[in-house]
Amino acid sequence: MKKGQAALEFLITYGWAIVTVLVALGALAYYQVLTPGDVLPSTCQVSPGFGCKNYKATEKTIEFTLLNGMVGTIKPVKITFRGDVEYCSNFDDSLYEDLCTGQNQESCVILGQHEWIADDEFCDDGECSITVQRPAQIGHEIVHVMFMNCNIDGDVMKDRVNVELEIEYDQEGESVQHSADGKLSLKIEKLN
Repeated sequence: MKKGQAALEFLITYGWAIVTVLVALGALAYYQVLTPGDVLPSTCQVSPGFGCKNYKATEKTIEFTLLNGMVGTIKPVKITFRGDVEYCSNFDDSLYEDLCTGQNQESCVILGQHEWIADDEFCDDGECSITVQRPAQIGHEIVHVMFMNCNIDGDVMKDRVNVELEIEYDQEGESVQHSADGKLSLKIEKLN
């Protein structure tokens, strides 16, 4: 038997099984039974010199902590958020006054609540920015941000949220402003 004939017989014999599996996977993806958002974990990627932790999204909130991994102290830090944060709104401060407690209290900002460390904060046209004047030493939190009352067209958030970050900062002892960027891709954790 020649090599070409063997290959052709293999495809004829097993090709239908391969096509059947591909069609089944395509149908599952088309009807959203199989979605990448269900399989992929939440991620937070920022430029070298920064880190993030405590990142999560629920049906109504988005939150994360930005860390300083630079060689020295940085300040001020201006962070601009774009993406699905446009579906989050301000809220009644008194309802959430206990959210910024514990280890992240010093660096916590709830968008819409001005008594925390954000010296300049605004949300406009699908973009939110905060400026943190407090110096952030190496390995310490720059800010812990919480976006509240998030929804899309009056409905709860979709399966995954995406937020882009733009970070502008000065390193202590320098007069040059630096910039960095990042991206959050968070799987929605369902509330009980």
